[in-house]
Amino acid sequence: MFPVAGAFRAIGFEPAELLVMVTGVIELFGGLLVAAGFLTRPAAAICAGLLAVTIWVTSARGWGAMEYSVLWTIVCLAIAVRGGERLSVDRTIRREF
Repeated sequence: MFPVAGAFRAIGFEPAELLVMVTGVIELFGGLLVAAGFLTRPAAAICAGLLAVTIWVTSARGWGAMEYSVLWTIVCLAIAVRGGERLSVDRTIRREF
């Protein structure tokens, strides 16, 4: 069903199809929410959790394989701590999550 499911199976993630769908939803909607600044803190925290898994999976291949994931995990954690700032939807509706 999903070509990526084979890669998930190869590293031991089961049920692969479900995890591929969950990962895709988190990446798509989490990224959109963080970019828009709506539900910024929870969305960034969830994205950071997903990225932490990618660090763990790629750590066996060395720093070069995981540096991009480390960078984005740090960015998501910083956004989760600081919130959406002044141009976010959260700030516009006067509700910080």
